[in-house]
Amino acid sequence: MTSQRILDLAAAAPASQDEDLERLLSEANELYQRGLEDLHQDVAARLAGCPPRI
Repeated sequence: MTSQRILDLAAAAPASQDEDLERLLSEANELYQRGLEDLHQDVAARLAGCPPRI
């Protein structure tokens, strides 16, 4: 549901101002960064057993 929450925040952003907009952008950024970290960990785990390519 992370992707859906980011989409909801993006949809709400144009109608938001000041502190509300900052809060929306901050939450969206946090969710995005968490998603990137999860992806990084998943890829690292998948590649852990693979031999290096030369």
